[in-house]
Amino acid sequence: MRRGRIFLFLILILVVAGCLVLYLMRGMLAPQPTATPTPAFVKVFIAQQNIPYGAPITEELLGTIEIPPDRVLATYFTESEKDNLIGKIARYPLEQGVILTEAMVSTSAPAPTGPTFTASIPPGMNAISIPISRLAAVSYGVTDNAHVNVIGCVLFKDVDADFQSQLPNKLATLFGSGRVTQQGEMLPTLSLSGPEFKGRIEPEPAFGNREFYYLIPQEPQRPRAACQMLLQDIVVLKIGNFDLLTNPSAQAAPAATPGAQQPPANQAQQNVPPPDVITLIVTPQDAVSLTWMLYNNFKFTLALRNSTDNSRTAVEAATLQYILSQYNFPVPAKLPFAVEPRVDQLTLPPLPNDTITVPAQ
Repeated sequence: MRRGRIFLFLILILVVAGCLVLYLMRGMLAPQPTATPTPAFVKVFIAQQNIPYGAPITEELLGTIEIPPDRVLATYFTESEKDNLIGKIARYPLEQGVILTEAMVSTSAPAPTGPTFTASIPPGMNAISIPISRLAAVSYGVTDNAHVNVIGCVLFKDVDADFQSQLPNKLATLFGSGRVTQQGEMLPTLSLSGPEFKGRIEPEPAFGNREFYYLIPQEPQRPRAACQMLLQDIVVLKIGNFDLLTNPSAQAAPAATPGAQQPPANQAQQNVPPPDVITLIVTPQDAVSLTWMLYNNFKFTLALRNSTDNSRTAVEAATLQYILSQYNFPVPAKLPFAVEPRVDQLTLPPLPNDTITVPAQ
């Protein structure tokens, strides 16, 4: 009996050991999963700093970034093509951080046929000037090469579609006496009856709507203003006038007389008038549109933006109705009392630091 138990125990041990050996052998013979190789990034050259038009490409102006191989274009300069890039000439101004391509450089830059600043205008673009003021130019915070949005405002009035004249129309009276034709017909004489305007008939509720009045406008039609974002992310070519010395036909300034006293530097700076124009780089169609707006009394305002932000935002035009609804702006109710003294215009109160100009006597 005891030998039988030992025999069964040995058999159980052999079975467990056999199963363990089979499991280990199966794991060793099974194919091991191969690791997916990580694609190696490729280094391509970028402009480490702003490179002006016609400047030779040197090693100090270059930097590299790593991008996946599937995003490397055939026109990029990779790290192995460094010798093909060094010594080339920038065909137009290159901004810092841009990936350099074969179209951006050449063995020799084309000689400009006009002012040197025209090289800053990309191919297919135009430069056009619009008027500005201190308020319209962000307190003169807009400088050359800045990125701005252009806002335009204009006034609208109702006009007669046929006359193309401002409404309401004036009234004219036809008189019965006039010229008699050969057929004996009387032609009426047309004559203006004065500064009367076309109005409308309304009943008077105080008399039970049995009496009527003919209403005419008290004043000319009031215009309605609208403002809209016209252009976004526009590059400023120049604020103020271009240097006349860059024009060969411009007359040189007269030389200073020897021994003459020159004005102090700070006084010379004070005599420089603030800029009243700004030159923008726009598309040809935008140049035509801005010209039309300029001759149709549009008022322009610039909004300064981050030069690295190339996003576009959909905006709605600002009108009186939009301001009242969007900003929950209430229309004041007519109350049986008012402030004293009477206020007809909104004016800012004077401040102690304001400069008061006294006219010359």
